[in-house]
Amino acid sequence: MTPDWERKRSEALRVEVAEARLPSGLRVRFLPMPGFRQKTAILGARIGSLDGAFIPPEGGEPRRAPPGLAHFLEHRLFDGPEGDAGERFAALGATSNASTGHASTLFYFSCADRFLEGLDVLLGFLDGFRVTDEAVARERKIIAEEIRGADDTPAWAGWQRLMACLYVESEARFDIGGTLESIEAIDADLLRAAYGAFYNPSNAELAIAGDLDGAALLARIARSQEKFAPRPAPGRPRPLEPARVAYRFSALPMEVPTPKVFLGFKEKAPDVSGEALAVRHVETEVALAALLDRGSDFYRGLYEAGVIDDSFQLQATLEPGIGHTVVSADTDSPDLLVRLVLERLERARREGVDPSDVRRILKSARGSVLRIFDHPETAAFALCASALRGSDALEIPDVLARVTPEGVDRRVADHFDPALHAWSLVRRRG
Repeated sequence: MTPDWERKRSEALRVEVAEARLPSGLRVRFLPMPGFRQKTAILGARIGSLDGAFIPPEGGEPRRAPPGLAHFLEHRLFDGPEGDAGERFAALGATSNASTGHASTLFYFSCADRFLEGLDVLLGFLDGFRVTDEAVARERKIIAEEIRGADDTPAWAGWQRLMACLYVESEARFDIGGTLESIEAIDADLLRAAYGAFYNPSNAELAIAGDLDGAALLARIARSQEKFAPRPAPGRPRPLEPARVAYRFSALPMEVPTPKVFLGFKEKAPDVSGEALAVRHVETEVALAALLDRGSDFYRGLYEAGVIDDSFQLQATLEPGIGHTVVSADTDSPDLLVRLVLERLERARREGVDPSDVRRILKSARGSVLRIFDHPETAAFALCASALRGSDALEIPDVLARVTPEGVDRRVADHFDPALHAWSLVRRRG
């Protein structure tokens, strides 16, 4: 029996989303977008690089997951029982891709026509997994070349050096793709075990946006799920990450025209989810925008002095189990830049952030949120990403309303603790 949609409307966002939880455990979110030719679907599974060990749903001893396992499995899933999934999407006129992150893996496609056929291909990622020792050996060579290419890329190498400095025990200290050594430990048996543990409908989220018949869409999805019984999520034993950094500084000589700096702060208590995580994320991004971003006096001063250029970037990563903020730039004055950023943040910890800046940035953010739901692809990504984090994209206006100047000040004081900072430098060789 096909369940009915439960409809949720956001007056602030001017959209209505239909939701359904199928008996298999798969949760589906659908945003009708009449008049749009493009349609997008995203399937997200809760498996990422932080899953360094797992306990199968049926129990037993933990299985060690070498760095890169989630990414390796993502690659192999495209070789499905009915042929290469990428080629099948292309034959339908669809664009498709996949990505592995710290906490989740996404598979997605977009097309104008033959959407339901593409949806069948997408849902096939939950419908069995085949792998041979020969296929693993071929994939290992492909991934090894990716790793070598990333290691030779200054920006990526500098970023990974920073992660290795910030994290002591967490799998975040390793590249999401793994290392040349770790992928040697991944075999067909381990891939099958990981697939069986993580790729079940109860551990997945599906988000769809486009001009589609909601009743026919849900019926199609429900039929694909009839064979599945709900299963518990796998156990995720993770090491306790200490409140310190592994190393304060790391330098890497490479062939670069200008040194590259990566300055990071590690989250003290990353094990939050849902709305609390969303509020923390917004507070962090508001603080960065007010204190360091292009609209700040700090940025303009450094830019005019030639300390930074347009390569200056800010990134806040907050997911269940992981959190860090990174300031990066190409600069001929790396020590000066790091010192000035640290001084700016420490002054903000003592004095707070200008409340008028916080209100201005939040006003701009409210306008940006509305634009997320102007396109099927960005809307589907927002729906899926929020679900995987334990929150609801329709509640973004409520999250923004909870952010106050006082909350941003508390966030700055807590997150930008100088004891939890580290930096890496990609310097000129020679």
